[in-house]
Amino acid sequence: MTTIKLEHPLTKQVKVCPIGFSWLAFFFGALVPFFRGLPKLGFIVQVFGIIYIGIFFFLFLFPLLFNFVIPNLITSFFVISIIIGFIYGKLMNKYCIEAFLRQGYVPMDDESSNIIKYL
Repeated sequence: MTTIKLEHPLTKQVKVCPIGFSWLAFFFGALVPFFRGLPKLGFIVQVFGIIYIGIFFFLFLFPLLFNFVIPNLITSFFVISIIIGFIYGKLMNKYCIEAFLRQGYVPMDDESSNIIKYL
């Protein structure tokens, strides 16, 4: 896996950020931003996850309110969850790098700066 190294010029703290698809984000969802030091993103993802699950349970438990039953609701929920997971996994690493760059981190070496140009 390709990684880039970012360093904060004042604190000299180094962040190693992977490039590409994040399987960690795919499987663990909202926990990943918390462990990477991005709690605001973690809360946003958690809120969207709670809303998504709430909609599923509302449609699953109260189908009579809408006078129709969604066929294969569980299968549809699973497929949509997989699609959302792939999109989130694809965007997570890129967003983390952009967030650290906004916080003032700079690439440590030429290879990292060249990779950032093509993100």
